[in-house]
Order: sequence, then C-alpha cells, then structure tokens
Amino acid sequence: MISKLLSSAIIASSALAYPAPPDGGVGVSGDELPEYTPMSDFDTASFVVGVNQEFLELDLFHNILASFPDEDFEAVGIDASQRYYIQEMAEQEVGHAEMINNILASVGQTSQQCSYKYPYTTVREALAFAEYITRFGEAGVYGFLPHLDSRPIAQLLLQSITTEAKQEVSMAMMAGEFPQPYWFNMGLTQAMAWSLLVPYLDSCPESNPRVEFPVFPALNVTNANATLDTSIESAVSNNYTHVAQPGRQLELQWEAPGMAVGPSEQNYTTDKNPDLGDPSHVAFIHQLNVTYAPLENIDTEAMTATTIHPDFMMYGKGMGVNGTVFIAITDEEVPVTPYNFSLLNDHVHAFGPYFAGI
Repeated sequence: MISKLLSSAIIASSALAYPAPPDGGVGVSGDELPEYTPMSDFDTASFVVGVNQEFLELDLFHNILASFPDEDFEAVGIDASQRYYIQEMAEQEVGHAEMINNILASVGQTSQQCSYKYPYTTVREALAFAEYITRFGEAGVYGFLPHLDSRPIAQLLLQSITTEAKQEVSMAMMAGEFPQPYWFNMGLTQAMAWSLLVPYLDSCPESNPRVEFPVFPALNVTNANATLDTSIESAVSNNYTHVAQPGRQLELQWEAPGMAVGPSEQNYTTDKNPDLGDPSHVAFIHQLNVTYAPLENIDTEAMTATTIHPDFMMYGKGMGVNGTVFIAITDEEVPVTPYNFSLLNDHVHAFGPYFAGI
C-alpha cells in the first residue's frame, strides 16, 4: 500500500512539474491564427523572386534529363537510380513553386513558368550548373528570410529551402565535387540572387509580375579555376585540395549599367546606385563574413581590374575556397554582417560568382 501511495505521489509530482514555457517568442501563444499571406510589399517582391527561382529549377532538372542519352550519364557515374533522383528533385520544385504561388495568389501576384536558356553541353557541365543554381537560390532565401514581415510565410519558405540545400549538396556529389566545403552557407540579397537568375530567363508571360529589385551589372573572374579532374566520377565525396589559395591574382571584368538582360517582355536592364563613388574594393562574400580586397590596375573604360585573393578567416582559422563564393566591386569597405547585409546593395558596381572548384 505504501509503495502504491509513493508511486501515486511521484506521478502527481511529475505532472505538477510540467514546465511553463519561457518568456518571449513571437506567435507562440495561440491567440491569433496564422495568416499565410504577404504582409508588405517587401514580402511580395521577395516571393516573386522566389517563385522565379523555383520555376527555373523545375525546368532545369527536367532539361538535364531530357538533354542527354543514358550512356552519357553512365559515363560519369550517374546510373538509373540517380537519374530518378534528379526527376524527384523536379517534383520537389513543383511543390515549392505551387506553395509560393498560393501565397502570392492572396495578393494577386502569381507567376507562370518562363522559357529558359542553359549554358551546358555535357552532363558534367549540367550537373555543375545545377549545383550553382541551387547554391545561389538557397543563399538568396537565407538573405531575406529573417526580414520578412510575415512570419507564417517565412516558416513555409524555410521548409522548402532546407530541401533545396539538400539538392545543392546532391548535385555537388553527382558532379564529383567535394559536397560540403564550408562551415556556413552565406546569404545574399534579393537583388544579388535576381542578378544571377535573370540572365537565364529567355521569355516570360507578360502577365508575370515584374521583379522590383535591381539587376547589378555582371562581374566575371576571367581567370577563375573552375575545372576539376574530369576522371572523377559521381560519389558521396571526393577529396581534393582547395582550388583557390590566398595570394593569387584574380583578373576581373564587368559590364556597364543600362544593358538589357533577361526576358524582353519585361525590359529589365542592369542598374546601380547613381550616387556610387569610384570602384575601389572587391567584397568577397564567404560564409559569415564579407572580406574586402583592394581593387588594383583599374581601367574604368575597359571595365577591368585585378585583385588579390584574400586569406579568409573563420574564428581564427584560415579558409581556402573549394566551391562557389560571390564577389562584388564596391566603392568602399562597407561594414556589414549577415543580418544587415542588404546595406551593401547601394555600394555595388558589379556582382557575380567566383568559381573555384565549380
């Protein structure tokens, strides 16, 4: 009897000890039902960029499978099971695009799929291109996700972008690249992600909403080392040395503002802040940091210059580059951190990828 009483007391004590939730938190009280709709123009414009990204990826995965015979895939180690996985990624993008369009429908801003142009001619090039597309698609969402006014739609987008991050890693594996070369994935602004995306849009329905972010002039590293050993086949991981080392001189070329880009139906042109100072630095957007290097040998008429690959640091440890990072030519060294990174937009002369391993 005493044992039973003690057991009952312990159970009762455990029930009474159920902890109250900690103070704080947003939207956790249950007092209001979540509304899955944009709450601002910022939310809507960000999701319009997002749906364009998802439609591109949907078409891209289908295009890769349709562009090459099975033997071309087999030659680089992509068997039938992996090809089915690429098809499944396309199906994932169907869901992502529908989710974003459902949210945009509440404010009358839905988009339809465009037609696209792709730069690849081989399976290996196609896989590397898909890794690049999913990389900046992922980074673009990370950049604006914490700033959305609507937390409910941020939650849905978070649950889609985690899938996209897995797509990026999977594509790196299929291409024979080292799949996870960084401790942290960087975030980009909507303007940066849109600047990378829009050149691959060939034509779009005129009814599609216009993207309300600038397209930065394109920046190219003309001597980037993006080539891997072509004998390396698809694998969970392939170990290879960092492709880009500190101290290497990089040759840069960029475009002028005012150039037409993307679908002609919507008349997008490259643009930059008219109050910019002269080009002076290169911002390397790498993990949690923006590292600046001086711009040298500047020729403003030819729009060329050089810079020295800096020594990236993360918590006191040097970090080489073994994949894609992003760079911008700026008019000054703008002190930014991941949360206020959008302050860099007004200082960008040109923006683009730095391929080092892919």
